[in-house]
Amino acid sequence: MTTALARDIQVEQVMHHGFVGCDFETPVTAVARMMAAHRIHCVVGFGDVSGGDTAVWGVISDLDVVNALAAGGGALTAGEIAATEVVSVSPRDSLAHVAQLMREHGITHVVVVERSDRPVGIVSTLDLMRAAADDPRVFAAEG
Repeated sequence: MTTALARDIQVEQVMHHGFVGCDFETPVTAVARMMAAHRIHCVVGFGDVSGGDTAVWGVISDLDVVNALAAGGGALTAGEIAATEVVSVSPRDSLAHVAQLMREHGITHVVVVERSDRPVGIVSTLDLMRAAADDPRVFAAEG
């Protein structure tokens, strides 16, 4: 039996298709409610959705929300607290590439984008752990 290494597994095989998004003007408390309701750790933030400006996007992580709330920033908006660096990958990129990006940037989520740089999903460290749990040799060093 051949072991699939992280370089052989594509993002589209492990990613969460779709994402939860919000307008950058969304209050931080509403973002917290979204994350809790959907049991997720990040939300994709967009520009002025009501005005059709969905080209500008960013990532609001659970730590961004916790940091804002702990600092008394309950009146802030998603756009004001979006501190997590946005790193994106293609559905055809390898898990090895995703793991490398996560390590290099110190992040736990990458946004999966298609041709027009529009988000189509998310890959988290939990997705990588699921791949490793299915076969611990996925991230084994090649020798």
